[in-house]
Amino acid sequence: MATDWDYELFNKTFEEINLHEVVSVPSGTICVDVVEQMASKNIGCLPICEGKKLVGIFTEKDFAVKCIFDDNWKEKKIDEFMTANPFSLKVNQTVLDAMRLFFKKTFRHIPITNDNGEIKAVLSVKDILKYVLKGNEEILQEIGTLRDWNFLFVDQYTENFSFENTNTKGLNTSLFFTPLKRLYNSDGFKVVDIGINLYEAFSLMVQSKVTVFLVQEYGTKLKGIFTERDLLRKLRDKSVEDLKGLYLRDFMTPNPDTLLHKHYLGHALNNMFTFNYRNIVIVDEDHFPLGQFNLLDVVKFLGRGLIEE
Repeated sequence: MATDWDYELFNKTFEEINLHEVVSVPSGTICVDVVEQMASKNIGCLPICEGKKLVGIFTEKDFAVKCIFDDNWKEKKIDEFMTANPFSLKVNQTVLDAMRLFFKKTFRHIPITNDNGEIKAVLSVKDILKYVLKGNEEILQEIGTLRDWNFLFVDQYTENFSFENTNTKGLNTSLFFTPLKRLYNSDGFKVVDIGINLYEAFSLMVQSKVTVFLVQEYGTKLKGIFTERDLLRKLRDKSVEDLKGLYLRDFMTPNPDTLLHKHYLGHALNNMFTFNYRNIVIVDEDHFPLGQFNLLDVVKFLGRGLIEE
């Protein structure tokens, strides 16, 4: 059971660790081909290259805020919608460098290149989080996943856990027992009514550049969640005119799993990895949504003791 960061682990370079084989597309590729590839491979971004040299990156968020109201996006080149000259790290830089970049920015993906700017890998928030948590499998297994919870029993089961609370720098097991009320985002999402149509919803998405919607009924009960991944997967073939006659309720993820603000970071981590969630909605005892919690929030929280020394 790990109680401190393994600093030797964080000083490893990207050449020394196993990263996913990179998938990239050439500059000048038609945008619809890029989007279809992302949807079929279930990936959140693709690097754009000239030859092997990285020139841009295209993400689900780029699709949500740049493409959805352009009826001609399918025929245009990806260069018009990609984020050009993205932040990147070199293969001889370290995992600690990646933690610093994730900690300071809002990136979910960091391209890894060689000294010539040639793409070698893409490091995701999920990749770095799995790497960070090595050695803590035992404590996370003890905490377990949590889905069908009853708030009446929360205080009872919290008394059953014991953990070592050290004051050392970096990670200790007590962090996994941090209540989510200390961690969730009260921004980074929009609360919308279940009756909203897609045109109104996506107008709000483009204006605010917020791509997570918590869907409520009567301003109280949480009915669903909708993210940029739902948009890319389910609505990439719709025109702007189509959106006016379609409703968010028919495309959201209904009745999403939630966690109470008293639940632990360990519960959130286990639910995210076991059920492949990127976002978890945090609610109060009446199931009223208070905010949401995502993988990047976890990385920023866990990295605080490591970065801010």
